[in-house]
Amino acid sequence: MADPQSKAVPSKVDAKAPAEGDAPRGRLSWLVGWVLVPSSIVGVLFGGGVLVGAHFAESWLARLVVWCVELFG
Repeated sequence: MADPQSKAVPSKVDAKAPAEGDAPRGRLSWLVGWVLVPSSIVGVLFGGGVLVGAHFAESWLARLVVWCVELFG
C-alpha cells in the first residue's frame, strides 16, 4: 500500500494573483474587439455588395436588393 504521507497535497494559490488566462486587457484589445473586427465585417459586406452591384447589375441579387430598397424607401 502507498504511504498516506507520500500523496501530493495541492498548494493554495494566492487569491490576489490572477491566473494565466485572466490577464488584464488593455485598450488595444478593446479597440480590436469592439471597433476593428465589427468594422471589418461591415466593410466586407458593404464592399461585396458594391462589387456585385457594379459588375452584375442585371443579376437576380442586385434586382432583389433594389426591390427591397424601393419597398421601404
